[in-house]
Amino acid sequence: MAGPDCSCAVRPRLAVLLGVTLGSAALALASPVPAPAQPPEPVVAGQHDGPAPPEPDPAGGPRAEPVTATGQTTEPPSGCTDLERAAAGDLQAWQRLLRRGPEAARQELRQAIQQAERMLARLRALQAQLEGTARRLSGLVLPSWRAHAERRPPEPVPWYEDKLAEAEGRMAAGDHLGAMHLLEALLVLGPPRQARQRALELRALARERYLRAEVIAADLQVARTLLAPGEPIRLLLELKSHCAEPLRLHGGRGMGSWNGALEVEVLLADPSGSIRRYRVVRALAIQVPETLAEGKPWRTDLVVPLEPDRAPPGVFRRITVRGSLRPEALARGPERLYGSLPLFPVVLRVAEQAHHGLSGSALAAVRAALGELRAAREPAARQAAAERLFYAAVLAPPAERDRVGAALLAALRDPDDPAGPVALTALRVLYDRPELMDREQWLRAAARER
Repeated sequence: MAGPDCSCAVRPRLAVLLGVTLGSAALALASPVPAPAQPPEPVVAGQHDGPAPPEPDPAGGPRAEPVTATGQTTEPPSGCTDLERAAAGDLQAWQRLLRRGPEAARQELRQAIQQAERMLARLRALQAQLEGTARRLSGLVLPSWRAHAERRPPEPVPWYEDKLAEAEGRMAAGDHLGAMHLLEALLVLGPPRQARQRALELRALARERYLRAEVIAADLQVARTLLAPGEPIRLLLELKSHCAEPLRLHGGRGMGSWNGALEVEVLLADPSGSIRRYRVVRALAIQVPETLAEGKPWRTDLVVPLEPDRAPPGVFRRITVRGSLRPEALARGPERLYGSLPLFPVVLRVAEQAHHGLSGSALAAVRAALGELRAAREPAARQAAAERLFYAAVLAPPAERDRVGAALLAALRDPDDPAGPVALTALRVLYDRPELMDREQWLRAAARER
């Protein structure tokens, strides 16, 4: 008796497994199913020497069992994988197909081959369509996107680069307002990302310089640049208007408040070669008058608080203070002005009181200390001369810095000069180049700058 029609379930699997199963199918078609060698023995009631009879199906009739060519069932064990169960199901489908006869099996194989060919043709057409779409999309990708995907920076656009260079030229010539208008026009056009970032930075710088040169200037002043350890840092903040008419500093009456920040950088060094630095930022809040007239500067005192650094007494400190102010509401007549006011850096030096006299004639003190250090034989005398050389160099005023640096650099040319290590440390502090840590680097840097 032929099994149920399973062509709808078998045909898709035949299309996939066709290459694997054609050989076995042909072999099965050529070999008829053998009959049992002996008739089955009668079974006595209550005895089961062979397999149990099939359980009745709820819909009626015995349950259908898959049968192999030898009459054995092909149910996979319960521990089989999904792949093994799928293979067993394919085998059962083949067996049911073969039981329908060779002609029916050949017809199903022909239909499966035709279906596989149609599926392959559709896949090839879809592949060609996707490749064409990918080629069209790749032509639409912007250069900056493609460069980002290839992990390389986008090429600059020459026209924007020329305009940014023009804005920098105007700023260098003092035309800060013209540079600001040019940069704002560039930003309206929507430049590429890199050009836009640079235009934003230049616009902020142009606005700061315009406010300082044409509207109001803010400066930090210091009475003494050389301090002793433990002395407080006292600064003077000065506001000076460049407007012909009174400049309103805030929108209220009487005194108003401006906010800002101070950045304090502290460098610590000693003759042994130890150099380190740290930075702190302090909030700044000042009370300013309602208006400021031209030619009448307004000043207020500032005290910069610093946490104790717990450094040894013989350590030199160089303190650099810079910052910015943010006016609350700045107005020149009906015109409202926005932006921040830069506070340019001031430099203070902190050393023991005994070394302050070396700053008056730094170059002569450096030359004398070099001679003493080279002639010293005792460790105490050598240490004292090295300390005088170091402090005479780092306390040199700006007018003598280059001549002091040339004297120190001459000590580095001889690798056996006993003053070389101290001169190297003094050069690193004097020129603020702590990254140059050996004499060869300094000699190469001096050769390049000639």
